[in-house]
Amino acid sequence: MHSPIHNYLAELHGRLGVTRDGAVATYIPELAKADPDSFAICLVTMDGVAYSVGDTATLFTMQSISKAFVFATALADRGPQVVARKVGVEPSGDAFNSISLDPQTGAPLNPMINAGAIATTSLVAGESTEGQWRRIEDSMAAFAGRRLAVDESVYRSESATGFRTVVGQLPKKTWTPFMQGLKKILTWVLMSMVSSIGKSRTLKWCR
Repeated sequence: MHSPIHNYLAELHGRLGVTRDGAVATYIPELAKADPDSFAICLVTMDGVAYSVGDTATLFTMQSISKAFVFATALADRGPQVVARKVGVEPSGDAFNSISLDPQTGAPLNPMINAGAIATTSLVAGESTEGQWRRIEDSMAAFAGRRLAVDESVYRSESATGFRTVVGQLPKKTWTPFMQGLKKILTWVLMSMVSSIGKSRTLKWCR
């Protein structure tokens, strides 16, 4: 016998599942292949009970959902005071790929826009980009309760088109708030979308 919570989610899924508004993302070519009919709802209570309905076994790439987890990892590694000096927590009201910067410090307004995601990724602990990726991978596994895999096809597609995003978020006047030293800055401009950021966005997640 299902619980009232599960019954409510099933009713909600049935009501919303017929919606055909919107379209799949196409700014990354591989994402355009996603099935628009795949739909699931999952709710996890504070005591860890999971209720889910719909296509919960269908894998999907996390994309910008990863930003929240990477931000949490940076906070755990560096502490809120250090992170706050590099990226704010104010809502920008702008698109995810906008250049929304603090007019005084040049820091991104929040970690959910791309410029902020680059900043928080640079703050994750690790002696190299590979070490930082391992830290992100371990942190994501801790949040999910299992190891997550990279969707290689989406990763390659995003890597091939993502440099425009990186360059667009890093005008010269904002380089210093992101990283220490020009060498590290330039390394991250070239590597971020093909290492930690790109990989964390393309981790495959399902229930």
